This record gives sequence, C-alpha cells and structure tokens, in this order.
Amino acid sequence: MKLPFGDRTEAIDDRHTDTVALMRGPLTMAAVNAPDEMPELAALPLRFAPFYTVRAEKYTTYFKQRME
Repeated sequence: MKLPFGDRTEAIDDRHTDTVALMRGPLTMAAVNAPDEMPELAALPLRFAPFYTVRAEKYTTYFKQRME
C-alpha cells in the first residue's frame, strides 16, 4: 500500500510560531549534518531523513520559518 504523504510544518507551540518541525505525513523529518545554529527551513542544501533513521549523524528537528 502506498499512501500520499504531504509535507507540512508544525509550530513547536503557540508562542513560538516561527520555530517549526518539518513533517511528512505522521513522520518527523530531521536535517542530517545540520549546522550548529538553527537553520532556516528554506536554507539549502539540507538533507532530510525520517527521524527514526538517524543514527550517529549530527541532526536537528527544529527550524526557523520566515513569517510573512
């Protein structure tokens, strides 16, 4: 079975709506080998992988999102 998962962002809470996690369906996506500072979601190149697959790599699951 193949389910059509869409990408979306979820704010960490109501007070910090510009800090988000990237979700693909029910999965949290992690930026692998991310920089030390919190990256902007639009910043490239970032390699994303489902959080459960990340092992010894440096990663982050939170990103800054520009509010427009």
